[in-house]
Amino acid sequence: MDEVAAIGQALEPNHSLDDGQLAGAAAIGGTSRNVVISGPAGTGKTTMLKVAGAALRGRGHKMIIVAPTKKASAIAGRETMSSSASLHQLLHEFGWRWATAESGATVWRRLSIGDVDSTPGGVYRGPRTRINPGDRIVVDEAGMLDLEAATALLDVAHDNGAGVALVGDQRQALPVGHSGAMALFWHRSSRRVELTTTHRFNDQLWADLMLRLRHPDGDDERREVAEDLVRTDHVVMTDNDVAAREAMVEGWFDATRLHETIALVTATHAEAQEINEAIQRRRIEYGAIRPGQAFSGQSGQPIFVGDVVQTRRNDSAADVQNRQNWIVKAIGDDHVILTASTNTTDLRKVSLAYAREHIHLAYATTVYGVQGETTDRSLVGPGVDAAGLYVGLTRGKTDNAAVLVAPTETSAKYQLVEMMQRQTLEETMDKSRDAAQTELRRAAHSPTGPIIPAGGAQRTSVGLK
Repeated sequence: MDEVAAIGQALEPNHSLDDGQLAGAAAIGGTSRNVVISGPAGTGKTTMLKVAGAALRGRGHKMIIVAPTKKASAIAGRETMSSSASLHQLLHEFGWRWATAESGATVWRRLSIGDVDSTPGGVYRGPRTRINPGDRIVVDEAGMLDLEAATALLDVAHDNGAGVALVGDQRQALPVGHSGAMALFWHRSSRRVELTTTHRFNDQLWADLMLRLRHPDGDDERREVAEDLVRTDHVVMTDNDVAAREAMVEGWFDATRLHETIALVTATHAEAQEINEAIQRRRIEYGAIRPGQAFSGQSGQPIFVGDVVQTRRNDSAADVQNRQNWIVKAIGDDHVILTASTNTTDLRKVSLAYAREHIHLAYATTVYGVQGETTDRSLVGPGVDAAGLYVGLTRGKTDNAAVLVAPTETSAKYQLVEMMQRQTLEETMDKSRDAAQTELRRAAHSPTGPIIPAGGAQRTSVGLK
C-alpha cells in the first residue's frame, strides 16, 4: 500500500488518494486474479486506475482497459495511459462471435485458429493483441457488463493468464442484455473494494444526498430522499409536457450564457430529439447558427454548422466513437468536419455518408449518452427510471435538478418515489423470475395518474435558476 501511495503522490502531487482509492489501486495493481471495485458516481475511479496502471507497469505488466462502449474505454485508456478497446472489440479479436437466434436470444460461440470466419479473408487467424500472464484486463463502467460477455471475457483472461478487474457502479445504467455480472463478481471475488468518498461535487450535503438516492433502503427512505430533493430546490415543477420541455431548453441556454457545461438527460431518444430541435430552432432565431449550409443527419434531421451533435457508430478510420459529442465546424461536398466539444483544436473528418446515417443532434441525450460524463450542471427530464435519475443528478459539479410534470409538491414527491424503484439485478434465473413477478405486481397496483392542467414551470422554493 505504501508503494501505491508513493506512485499516487508522484502522479497526483496536488491530490492525496483516499483510503478506498489506495486500496482499489493496490488490488488492481496486485496479483489477485479477480478484483471488483464498486463506487458511487464521482468517487475518483479514473484517478485510482491511473495509479493502478503505473503500479502494474512497475512490475513489468500492462493494464488493458475495456468497456461496454468504445467511447468509455477510449476516455479511460487516454486518461490512464493504457491500451484500450471496446469489450466486444477485444472479444471479437480473441475469436468470440455472437448472433441473434430466431427466438431473439443472443447465441455466443468461439472460433479456433483456422476456422471459417465472416471477416475479410474468410479464416480466423487469431488475435493481434498480445495479453501476457500477469497483465490486468480492467472493465470500466462494469455496471453495464452483461453476463454473456463477462463469461467470454473470463475465458480470454484464463487462457492468457491475465487477471480481471471490474470497476463500476451497479446503481448506474444496466446493460441491454442480461444484468447481474458485476453483482455476481462481487459475491465471488476475494478482492473487493467499496469506494465511499465522493470528490466530484462542490456541495458535501448534495454528495450525501446522492449516496442516499443511489441506494434508498425501502419506501420510507425513498420518501425522505424525495422530500429532501424538493426541499433543497433540486426539483423543477411544471404543469405539462410542453412546459417541462421548455424548462430543459431554458436550462441549456442558462448554462451557455454562464459559459458552463450542462447535461440534459431524457427518458427516451424521441424526447431528447424534441428538445434538441427546440434548442436548434432558438439558436437559429438568436443568430448563433446560420441555416445556410446543412446536411441531413439520422432520420433526415437538418444539421448546421455550429450544432452540437453525437456520433452513433464507431469508425476507426475517422477516429470517432459511438455516443461521442462534437460540434459541427464545417460541411463540405462529401465530408463533415467535427471538433471536440471540449477542445476546438481536436478535429475529425467523417464522410457525408457516415454523417447521414450515424450523426444526430445532441444538446440532450438519454442516460446512456451521459454516463461517465462530468459537467457543471445537469437537468433530468420527466419519466426516467431509477438509474436515469441517479446518473443524471450526479453529472453536475455545481447544480443538478429533476424536471417533473407535477403541479404540486405532493405529486412531485410521489413521482420521485416511483422513479426510485430499482430494477432487480438478475445474476441468477431465480432473480429473473422474482423481478418479473415484482413488476407484474407493481403494474397491477399502479394508480391512475392525475390529469395535469396547462401551465408553466417553477423551481421548488425559489423558481428556476
